[in-house]
Amino acid sequence: MGDKKSAIVPHSMFYEFLPVDAQDDFSQIVTLDKVEVGRDYEIIMTNANGLYRYRMRDCIRIMDKYNELPLIQFQYRLNQMAEIIDDHTEESAFTKTAMDTALQLGLDLVDYSVYPDRDAPLPRYVYFMEFAHMPEGITREQIRTVVHKNLEKYSPDIKEYIKKGIGAPTELHILQPETYMLYHDLMVFKGRNPAQVKPVHIIINEFHYRFFSKLIEEEWEK
Repeated sequence: MGDKKSAIVPHSMFYEFLPVDAQDDFSQIVTLDKVEVGRDYEIIMTNANGLYRYRMRDCIRIMDKYNELPLIQFQYRLNQMAEIIDDHTEESAFTKTAMDTALQLGLDLVDYSVYPDRDAPLPRYVYFMEFAHMPEGITREQIRTVVHKNLEKYSPDIKEYIKKGIGAPTELHILQPETYMLYHDLMVFKGRNPAQVKPVHIIINEFHYRFFSKLIEEEWEK
């Protein structure tokens, strides 16, 4: 989702990396010099201030290496989830849905956010997505259809809700250019450390919902 690679400062603390697919098997944990490009890890930190094997619950991907120093990209929060009825859909499912959709349709995805709309006549998930580039002639409905099919793949309960008439298909809103840059700058202006501003992939409060709702690209809503 965009080119947001970061380098780890190797001497700031001691880092360990647990492969996400290791399912908490700490025998598979590796140090900075053993990470593999293209693989997803959870960062675990130990420092001189008292943190010992602190689990940040962030999934990062090793994108490349620069002079043997790993370049990482944040993917999603581990164990974060949302639900519209009783589906308990994890953030990883929302992320895979967004990335698969972008890959399948040739979209340059900047980032996404999802709102579990439980107040709609039929509960549904609402995606907000920003793209840096979109193929000519593509429509919002085409993108929405693919988003919904991919989300059904990663969260099968949604298909059952629709079949039973208790849930609705996924909705989609396309955001204005630089929406996520604006959000980042706003958080920094409010006093947040720039390095600690994480993507809002699951919208859980009214502020975030209002923020993204006000930055919908109206031309795509017609």
